[in-house]
Parts: sequence; structure tokens; C-alpha cells
Amino acid sequence: MNQTTTTTHFWRRLAGPLLTGAVLLASALSANAQTLVWEENFDGNAINPESWTFDFGDGCERGLCGWGNQELQYYTSRSENARVENGSLIIEALKEKFQTRDFTSARLKTLGRVQFKYGTLEARIKTPNLKNGLWPAFWLLGATGTWPASGEIDVMEMGSKEAYPSNVNNWAGGALHWSRDGKHEYAVQTYKGTTSLADEYHVYKLVWTAQAIKMYIDGTEYFSKDITLAANADMEEFHKAQFILLNMAVGGVYTGIGDGGGITAALPAKMQVDYVRLYQNPGDELYLGKDHAYTGSFGIYTEQATITNKLTLGTNAELYYWNNLTNIEPAPAAYEGTEVLAVHANAGDWFGMGFDHAPLNMLNFAENGALKFQFKSSYKGQFKVGVKSGHGESWINFPANSAAQYGLVRDGAWHEVSIPLSAFDQPNMGMHIDLGSMTSLLMFAGDPATGAADFFFDDARLTGGVAANPSPTVAITAPAAEAVLTTPASITITSTATDENGSVAKVEFYQGTTKLGEDTSAPYSYTLASAPAGVYTLTAKATDNEGAATTSAPVTVYVAAPNNAAPTVSLTTDKASYLTPASITLTATATDTDGSIYKVDFYQGTTLLATDMTSPYTYTWTGAAAGTYALTAKATDNGGAVKTSAAVSITVADPVKPTVTLTGPVATDKFTGPATITLTATAADANGTISKVEFYNGDTKLGEDTSAPYAYEWKTVAAGTYSLTARATDNDGYTTTSAAVQVEVKALACTGTAASGDYSYEVYSQDGSVTYVFHPLGAVAGGNLALVFIQEGGVGGYPGYTMTKKANGDFTFSKPIANDVATSFYFTYQVGAGGPERNSADKPHAYTAGQICNPDNSSPTVALTSPQANATFTAGATITLTATATDTDGTITKVEFYQSGTKLGEDTTAPYTYDWKDAAVGQYDLTVKATDNGGNSSTTSAVRINVSLPAEAGYCATTADYSFKAETSGDEVTFTFHPLGAVAGGTLALVFIQEGGAGAYPGYNMTKTANGDFTFKRTIASGTALSVYFTYQVGAGGPERNSAATPHSYVVGASCATTTASKQPTSLTSVTVHPNPSAGRTVIAFTSLKASGYTAELYDLKGSRLRRIGTGRAAGNQPVALKLNAAELANGVYLIRVVTDTEAVTKRLVISR
Repeated sequence: MNQTTTTTHFWRRLAGPLLTGAVLLASALSANAQTLVWEENFDGNAINPESWTFDFGDGCERGLCGWGNQELQYYTSRSENARVENGSLIIEALKEKFQTRDFTSARLKTLGRVQFKYGTLEARIKTPNLKNGLWPAFWLLGATGTWPASGEIDVMEMGSKEAYPSNVNNWAGGALHWSRDGKHEYAVQTYKGTTSLADEYHVYKLVWTAQAIKMYIDGTEYFSKDITLAANADMEEFHKAQFILLNMAVGGVYTGIGDGGGITAALPAKMQVDYVRLYQNPGDELYLGKDHAYTGSFGIYTEQATITNKLTLGTNAELYYWNNLTNIEPAPAAYEGTEVLAVHANAGDWFGMGFDHAPLNMLNFAENGALKFQFKSSYKGQFKVGVKSGHGESWINFPANSAAQYGLVRDGAWHEVSIPLSAFDQPNMGMHIDLGSMTSLLMFAGDPATGAADFFFDDARLTGGVAANPSPTVAITAPAAEAVLTTPASITITSTATDENGSVAKVEFYQGTTKLGEDTSAPYSYTLASAPAGVYTLTAKATDNEGAATTSAPVTVYVAAPNNAAPTVSLTTDKASYLTPASITLTATATDTDGSIYKVDFYQGTTLLATDMTSPYTYTWTGAAAGTYALTAKATDNGGAVKTSAAVSITVADPVKPTVTLTGPVATDKFTGPATITLTATAADANGTISKVEFYNGDTKLGEDTSAPYAYEWKTVAAGTYSLTARATDNDGYTTTSAAVQVEVKALACTGTAASGDYSYEVYSQDGSVTYVFHPLGAVAGGNLALVFIQEGGVGGYPGYTMTKKANGDFTFSKPIANDVATSFYFTYQVGAGGPERNSADKPHAYTAGQICNPDNSSPTVALTSPQANATFTAGATITLTATATDTDGTITKVEFYQSGTKLGEDTTAPYTYDWKDAAVGQYDLTVKATDNGGNSSTTSAVRINVSLPAEAGYCATTADYSFKAETSGDEVTFTFHPLGAVAGGTLALVFIQEGGAGAYPGYNMTKTANGDFTFKRTIASGTALSVYFTYQVGAGGPERNSAATPHSYVVGASCATTTASKQPTSLTSVTVHPNPSAGRTVIAFTSLKASGYTAELYDLKGSRLRRIGTGRAAGNQPVALKLNAAELANGVYLIRVVTDTEAVTKRLVISR
């Protein structure tokens, strides 16, 4: 169903090894077959509340309108939508106006009642004719976490848009949903039947083990997925408990139908469920809420010694301060005990906190239960008290300056507050709190505080839990657990049993599921005589005088033949080293010469990881943190003898993942919808390359870029708040997600100012609602009250609505109003803090929903003209950034220059430039942001440049790892790689060469020379622009690195190596370029100190030769002046290279108009 749900923890117990058959008395026991551990046959007259609860509403109260899937129905628990009828559960979808929707249906779930990990779950279901728009489903959700990190298993869902029109009743889908590196992942497989599945019962089955999830229809497998957490699969969700859901939705994204007019299926329509059954192996997890129902009082925040069942912070509960609450220090005196919950809220912002814990079964509190706590405060403003269950949150509001209710008095003294749990029900909404899955027993929150406020809580608890008939208690006292007896054996089983409100009628003794005998009076015992060799799982079941029964914890006993030999066992793992998230497969081989193997336990040190009862004995250990571990296997035979294997040592390490930063936009950027937002990012990988960078809004992928600079242009963005991230994937498949950047796109608002000058206002439409903003002016500022009165459609009264005060002093209110509906509105407001009230009823304002009042302000255009992409500079250089910016309907107010998201400076007048001085070694992404007089801004795509160390004498470039040079002789180019520092001593170097400025980078092995350098020669035509990078070994036997992210440039025939006076005498005076910057015409001047040929050529920053400026031969000391007319060149930076017989000099030319 692809549905978000939020819970926090779950309680667990292990499903006992429920072994069957009298044959167990005659031979050693095994657990090859699964046991039925829970079933729902719907044989009664009503839906069993011990197994099922409901979801209610349309999802909007949880911030998930349409349940996150654009569904059209309103879920209820009414018998019209869900009931038991003729031995089947009926879920009926109706076409009827109810609350906010035109359709109703039901969604049942076992949250807090039945939750399990691993097993075989099957249901016999009949679906109606689905044509078109019905969406029945049988599925599971994780009992912990927030979707998709909770995990979701869809065993059956039907009615998909892919099946329309002819296969909508023939096809069924199975799916998994989970979170991988914070992003939604899924796997979907489809059963493509050729005959209809509707109107007949079919068995839909899930087989869930630690290794795989498989799904079947009437025994035919149609879905299979390995969940053993192979490297980087990140599927831990499917190794945690989940609960069951049954529902039938109307419409939604799965069906492809988003409005009621598209629903053509015959309604009413019934989904019928004959049974649901769960089978498990020993060691699988099962939680049954009925076994954990509390009575009496339950502590939330109390030190009362008589309350033994309670929350303990840090153990089974947490207390979270959501916003604007801090502890009062030092802590004041407590009401009872030594601890008190004392918190302070600052003025002007909302505040809130809540206890968070596992689902608790509080069904015994339904009749007389109450939430009680001691409370002290003198704050007169609004606040509310709430609880949370599987049905969501429910609150009791305490308005500002309200009279005492539920015992809450605001006089600064302690008072006991007592709120009946029934007060949290909302019958008018068809909803109530679910006492069977309480996940927060106390929450407290309030609107923006009107002043500083202190709140004190103590002795918080639930009271009034009463069981109709408390079950008896029972425990086996003999034999001891894991006892070993020798044949011929006589096993005497004894137990204690008591009943707090009656008497024990009988105690029955069981071996597995086979009853051995019973005793009706204390002391309770039974003797199993002449027990043959084997393993025995013994339980005692006590029944009281009213029929309530309790089964003891099982006790395992071994009966062995004389001189029973211990088994043998050995352990292997699939490998010796792993990367997180690790999936470690342990395999044990165990044999027993005089019997059989009962079980094999797998250990990490002294910690039990898992138990396997059947051969082959395996376990897949997931979630191991980085470290070194000693693993062992312990085999137990059917006579109770044990043997532990030799330890196997493994190591787990964290992989090297890429780094990524979202450099644009920044949180302070302002956008007006529909907006165009350019997302830019930097990404690097320490031991490889970046394969791609993906850009996301929340969990929704917007686009990707596979080469630097990484950017994506997101167009026509509607008004709203967005959480943007960048996710980098390296060549090893590892991913990293950047920190999120929150940006807001505001709707274009209509504005006005009251004739009185008391206030200004904004009003705008967004997503079907109209938002009104009241901004107090002058003496009105500081008031704590504002209401808006709105007349819709031009007739009728003006209903009033309380507005919410924001931290900046404004007040807001939003209301759904259809587009094109004319509204008239006015405000009532307080004049300053504590002042009188005024209103503007005599001069109301007008607004039509959906109206846009102001003309669009076009965003400016901006371009970074210098430097060019991939330009290289020497550390310490001054880098001149130049830009052009224009605005078609206004003026440019400023142009800001950024490097990798950090602002360097700005210019407010054209030509727009900035000199970045003393740039350090590194790789930088340069962007320019232009802002116009209307506040709109545009940002360029990133231009990446490199700042490197000064080249070592005789080389073209020097990095921290190596120096590089390229030399041309005739038509042959020699490339030299000279390792530096830790890189020296390596035995491998390859050069990758792109020729002509485009295409791939073929790689070539370089030859190591006697001096430790590496060389490679290749014939390449003169004047060809090259881009070059290296892959190399870091020292002898070391890892590999490469410089693919920062390639070098070289033009064949040129000389890029630096020189020293001893190696190459200077032949030129300084080369000058004037004027520079130039509008297009400039003069290159130099003097040759001795007779020499010369050539002057013009290049762009990519290394491509644009033209030859001049060539010739000069006598000694002869001045040379060459004119360059570059009027056709675009604005930017270019290179002029002067080459003589013995020297090459490069100068930069800036073209700017």
C-alpha cells in the first residue's frame, strides 16, 4: 500500500517450540515442521478487539491526506464498512458522503495486538469485481520506525493501473518497500494470471525467513526476494517485527484514478476474508498484546513504590522536547519523591513535548481509566494535553484564560489533573483512541507563548485498569531448565499456581502440544514414567474457577542414554572480512555418533546470535558494527551433551564512501512560485570516482548529473517548503547523501494596507486553500489577538476565525476555498499588549480565491564569463571573476560571487567583477548569483577550476602526489609521471588521454624507468588539445589513486615545462599584452635577446588553439609587436603563448565589453 505509519518500538517474545504428536514420547524430538501459533477464523459475531484495531479518517489528521496515495475513501469502524458475517470478515466500500469524502471503507490492522518476525502467513480472501478503481490489499508494516524505514511487505494488492483494462481482475502484485541510505527503495513483482481472481476465494501466502521473502497465490510462487542484506542492500527492516493489515481503498495512485468521477466499479463492493493464519518455527518472534494487558495503575512519571508497572526513561521510554522547552535549573522541589519534570518556554514560539514508548495494551483501562498528574503553573495562555495511539494523536484543549477543567488550576500551586481516557475519543469523527496500542501516554504542547512560562509535572500515571477476570499465574518448579536425565528416566513435573480473585480449578501438564495429565489440587505434579531418550518441552497450564487460563514458560529437559557421547561441530563463514552494512553467513557442521543434533547456537563472543533447529545449520548475522569478532557454534544433541566449535575470527570495516555537499541553493535564497531552482553540488571520492549525483526533494528524485560540475535545473516549482539533498554514488556503488537545505517558495501574494494605517495584510492561494496574513503596524504591534472574518460567495454572514501568532509578530489563518470564489474579509485585533480591540468591519477587503494580484517579476539572467571551466591556477594567484547580468523588467541590484557555496564578495555595478586573492590549493566550483530590484534571483551553473601547486622545475604541473610533463619531439609526445612523497616506490602508473577536447579517455600502461619515473610515448598530430590524468599506486604494495577529477591540459607541440636559468637561458624580455582587459583589440610586445624564431598563438582555457597571431624570426635585441584583433571573441579569459627557439611564455588576455 506504500503507506506511512509511525510507531517507535515493540515488545517481543519468542514463539515457543510447540511440538506435536505422541510420537515425541518415543523418539528424539525435532522441529522440522512449522507450528500454527495464531489464527483468526472470524467465527464469532463481532470483530475480535484482541486481534484487530482500525485506521480512521482520510489521513489528513496525520498530515497524509489521501493516506499518502491520493486515496478517495474515509476509513471508519462502522458495521456498514467492517463486520463479521457468515464466518468471514467483510470489508465493504460504499459510495456515500461522509465527513470530507464521497466514499467510505475500512482498514483493519493488528498493531499492538499481533506482531511477528519470520513465519508463514496466509489468508483466504475473495475480492469483488475491481473494474475500475477498487484497491484491495493484504499487507504488513513494520512495528518500528517511520515509513519507509519501518519496512513494508505487500502480500497481495490488486487493481493496478498497469492491469487496465483487461487484466484488472486477473493480476495481483507483491512488493517490498524499505529505506536505503535514507531513500525509498522498492521491489515489485506481478502475478499475471489469465483468469479472474475476483468473486472466488484464493489463498494468498507469505513465506518469510531470515534469507528470503516469497509470496504465493494458491501455491503458485509469484514473488521472491533475497533479504540476507548483501553488501549495501540495507534491508534491516525485514529482520524486525511487522503487523498485519487488511483493507480496500477506493482510487489512488496504484489504480491511476485520482477523482471520484473515474470510479466505475459497482458499489457497494465487498472484500471477504475467510481466515488469517500464522505458522512459525522455534526461535521466530511473536508478540501477542493480550498477554501483556495491564491492570491497576501504570506509571508515566512517578516514584510511587506501589506502582510496579511503569515507564522508565532511557529503558522502555524516552521523553522528547519537540520545540521551545528547556529544563529549569536548578530543579525545584518535587511534589512526590525527589524528581520533578520542570520546563520553561520562551515567549513568541510554540512549545511541546511528549513521552515516546512501545505500543502498550491498556484495554483494561477502557471503562474507568483516567490520565492523572500533578500540575503547577501560573501561565494563562493556551495549551493542550494529549495521548497517542495506533489511531494517531488526540488532544484536550485548555484555551487561554479558561476556567478550571479536569482539576487544572493556573494559580502557581500544585493541583491534580484527572482526565478520563474516554474524553480523548472523538465520536463525531468516527474515531477513538486505541487503548490496545498506546504509544504516548502523555503529551503537552501550546501555541506561541504570550510570555515566558514555567510548567511543572509530577506523579503522572494511568489509573482504573480492571480486568474482568485476571488470569491465574503458573510456573514449573521442577525439573530445572536444561536438566539432563539418563534412561531409564522418570520425570516428575511440579508447578505452583495461584489465582488472585478465585481458585485454581486444575493444572494440566504438556509435552509440546500433547497433554500428559492433570492435577486438580496443590501441590500440582505429574510423573512421566519410563521416558525414552529425547528432548522434552514441558509446560503447565493453569485454569481458574471462571475458565481463565495461563500457560507457563516452557522448560526444556534432555533424556540421554547412558554414556551419551558429545556431538562434534565446526564453524565456517563465507569470508574473513566484510564491509558495513555487513551480511555475515555462519554455517555449522554438526554430527552426533550415538543420537541426533537437537540444536545449534551461534555466538559472537558470549552473545547468543541465533539458534537453528534443523540442518543445514546456518545464520545470517546483519548489522554488525566495524570491529573484530570471534564467532563460535555450540551444538546440543538429543541427550543434552554440548560441544563448542573452534572460534572463527572475522573483521568488519566501514567502506570508504564519497563526500557530497549541496552548494546551491542556500537556505537564505528567496523564490516566488512558479520558480526555477538550480541545484548544484560538489562531490568527491577518496579512492575512486563519482558515478553520478542525484538531486532530491524529500524522497522524490528530481534528476541527476553524471559529470562535474554537478547541477540540475528544477522548473515550475510551486509554492511550498522543500527539503533538498544531493546523493553521490561512487564507482564502487557506495552512496552518501548531503545535509538537507530547506528552501521556501512563496506564493505571489496580494497585499494591502488598512485605511486606518493599523495594519497591512497579505492574502494568497495555494493547494486549494487561501491564507490570510495580518501584519500589525505602529501601536497595534505587540497585541496578542487577531481574528479574520470571511464572507464567501458575496452573500451571507462573516464567520470569524482565530489567527495564529507567529514568532515575528504576524498572525496567519488558512482555509480551504475553491478557486474563483469571491471573498470579503476584515480583521478584529488588539491594539498592543493588553490594549483595547478594534476592527475594520466598516471597510472590508476583497479577494477572489486563486487570484494573482501582482504582475510576474521575471528573474534576471546571469553568466560567469571568467574564468572558464577547468581553468588551472597556481596557489597564491589572484583569480579574477567576471560576470554579465541583465533584467528584462527591472534592474540588477547586486551580483554575488561564490566558491563551493561560500560567498567571496559582490559587485553592485557593471561590469561585475571580483578579484579572489591568495587562492589555496584545491578544486573549486564557482557560481554567480544575480538579484534584481524585485527580489528575484538567478544563479549560474557551477564552473569548476583547479588551483595547484607551482610546477616543479622542468615539469608542467605538480600535485601533492606527483609532477607531470609532456614533451613533443616531431610528431611524438612523451608523457612523464614523476612520483612524489609517499607515492614514490609504487610499481604501477597508467596515463589516460583524451584527444581533441571530446570523447573517452583511453588508458595506457606507462614504463617505469631506473630513476623511479614512468613514461609513455604516443604519436599525436601537432596542435591537438589533450586532457590527461593518471592512475597510480601509492608506494610499493599500496592502494591506487587517480586524478580523474582534476585532469591536466596540454597542446601537442607546445612546451609547458618550467625552466631554470642553468638549464635554459632566458631569450625574451618580459612579454606584455596591452590593453588588458581588452574590448577586442590588443598588442603583444616582446624583445628577443638573441636571434631566434618566434611564434605567438591564441588558446582558450580548454587548451584549444584558436588562431596563430604571428610568426617570424627576430635579430638579437629586436623589439617585436604583434597586433591581435579579437572582436569576434566572446567575453572571457584567453591565453597567449609566445614560443622562441629556447623558451615558451604564456600570458592571460581578458576580453570584456
